[in-house]
Amino acid sequence: LPSLSTCDISIDKPFKRVEFIEGLQSLMNAELPDLKSPDAEAGVIQMFHNNGIPLPESATLPKLLDRLASKYLEPLCQKPTWITNHPECLAPLSKSFIDPGTKQRVSARAELFIGGKEVVNTYEEENSPFEQRRKFEEQVKYRNDDNRADIDEGYLEALEWGLPPTGGWGCGIDRLVMLLSGTDRINDVLPFGNLRNVVSLGRGGRNVVASQ
Repeated sequence: LPSLSTCDISIDKPFKRVEFIEGLQSLMNAELPDLKSPDAEAGVIQMFHNNGIPLPESATLPKLLDRLASKYLEPLCQKPTWITNHPECLAPLSKSFIDPGTKQRVSARAELFIGGKEVVNTYEEENSPFEQRRKFEEQVKYRNDDNRADIDEGYLEALEWGLPPTGGWGCGIDRLVMLLSGTDRINDVLPFGNLRNVVSLGRGGRNVVASQ
């Protein structure tokens, strides 16, 4: 720990707020296509080409938008900054609405970034089984090796029984420790390692037993 740098980020309130779509459009000096249109993915890919940005593997619409956020929005969030109103496809379990400014369908979701890293993720839960089914069906369209999205019939049945207005809020303790300790690697603050470490140790243990 003595070798780590100290945290010198100001957390004075109020925290800055940046709307996802408006922020991207301002920084890229270009408008995103209608993200609900059939050619939305092609339109965003063209924006990548126009700006000389390498495409991510499995370039689905959610992955493309996430890559743009990581390139343009997140690096600006050194001081505590809320990124709000993500495109609907990035938060399928969240309620959504038409943004009056951009006319795009966005989610009732916000992420708090400090030092360029996500610390908090929060959103209003979708409690309509009909809307949730539509969003699950949308996610299935983006299914690939990285995205195993499926229609969760059990979850939809539970929503049919009823879910009151609900908000979700999650804060990564490991990210907070990274911030306070001045480290950039999450592995440096995980007391028991990551999942890959645990799986490797488990396999190693089985190999030792087998050899005996």
